[in-house]
Amino acid sequence: MKNFRPWLIIIAFFLISAGKTEAAGIPGYKLELADPNQTICNNSIFQVKVYINTDGQEAIGGDVLLNFDPAKLNIQSGESANFFTYSLDTPLSGVNNKYLISSWEESTTRAKTSADFDLFYTLNVKAVSAGSSQLTFNCTNGTEADTNINLASDSTDIVACPLPPITIPVSSSCQGSGPTSPPPPPPDATTPPVQDPTATPGGNGIGDTTPPTATPVPPTPTATATPTAIPPTRTPTPTSAIEILPRAGLTEVTLGALGLGSILTIVGLLFML
Repeated sequence: MKNFRPWLIIIAFFLISAGKTEAAGIPGYKLELADPNQTICNNSIFQVKVYINTDGQEAIGGDVLLNFDPAKLNIQSGESANFFTYSLDTPLSGVNNKYLISSWEESTTRAKTSADFDLFYTLNVKAVSAGSSQLTFNCTNGTEADTNINLASDSTDIVACPLPPITIPVSSSCQGSGPTSPPPPPPDATTPPVQDPTATPGGNGIGDTTPPTATPVPPTPTATATPTAIPPTRTPTPTSAIEILPRAGLTEVTLGALGLGSILTIVGLLFML
């Protein structure tokens, strides 16, 4: 029996170590591809899900700081799953290989808890080049300027580091299947046609391929059409004079003109007598 004791100790040590390794990261986060069966091609966009587990403890906020290889991947944007009410996500300033996710509550009275991995964020990631690459958590126990989950009671960081990374394979067999450039826009209708110097001279005599019938409106009809719109010269008839006076809007002038006409009529009758 004594001969088995060393083996029992060794087995117990491995079991304890395995248990600690399996428990690492709880409470914490994990990463998963949104579509595990997706073939990720070079220059394509795919999604990575970030999950949070507070291990049943009330939390008021959390941060995720991710590392990536910029020659392989590029985290372009993120979308909060509203585990906490407020959130932001951004590339870390001053470097090109870190991306920060931060989310929080405004008050300890609105603390959140989870007993399993709940969706925390969705990331839009671009494959920059073919090959295998990883997204890893920047996580060190006892450090708050990295990945953390803060308790509602005293803001203590409860994340158990290390956290498992995710491996992302980018296929080399579909490198040409990424987004293609959009087709060129149709030519602008207002842009004049390009002149071909080898074409037969057209109506303008400089090699314009446009047939002569497509030239602008000839100037001769335009010049002769203008005088036709001018009304004939009015003759000084009483009818024309009466038509003009009311358009001035002066009642006194109109009545004065009519009074003068009546006086002239009377004077004419006296001469006839």
